[in-house]
Amino acid sequence: KKLIFRDAAIHISSTADGDLSIAADDEIDITSTLIDVNGNLDVSGTALVTGVLTTTAATVFNGGFAANAASTITVADNSAALTLVSTDTDAGLGPNFDLYRNPGQAGADGDLIGQLNFYGLNDASEKTHYLYLNAKMNDVANGSEDVRWALNGIVNGADSSFIEYTQGTTATGADPE
Repeated sequence: KKLIFRDAAIHISSTADGDLSIAADDEIDITSTLIDVNGNLDVSGTALVTGVLTTTAATVFNGGFAANAASTITVADNSAALTLVSTDTDAGLGPNFDLYRNPGQAGADGDLIGQLNFYGLNDASEKTHYLYLNAKMNDVANGSEDVRWALNGIVNGADSSFIEYTQGTTATGADPE
């Protein structure tokens, strides 16, 4: 059975017992303050959510995930907030974690290219930057690129350099003990 509107491309039909099909050759608009779907939702095109998307179950991304703004992952226990898993069985390196600075133009000598930060609360419950590892492009000339990396942290309430390394130099830094 089929209920046709305007032309055969716009209809409501039942192709099998228990199935209901709604078809339109342009758009189906459902307007309500709440739409409750009880069951699985299979979207074969692009799903555009302009509000907040909240899930109560684990979210699985089979095709990858890209965020266009800052993102936060929060857990309420001591479990890992982010785990990278590679199921590849070869001897190659993996999983990989890439920090890629891409300003859309050529880099310049001295540009910082990434930083890994460790924060915690001090005894006044203030967020404190305890340790950080960063990398800087010392020389960006094609074919002779050089990097400098540094491990820095807080000692007696002040920022301190633990280790700083550039190719051809000895690692330097204050002994935190």
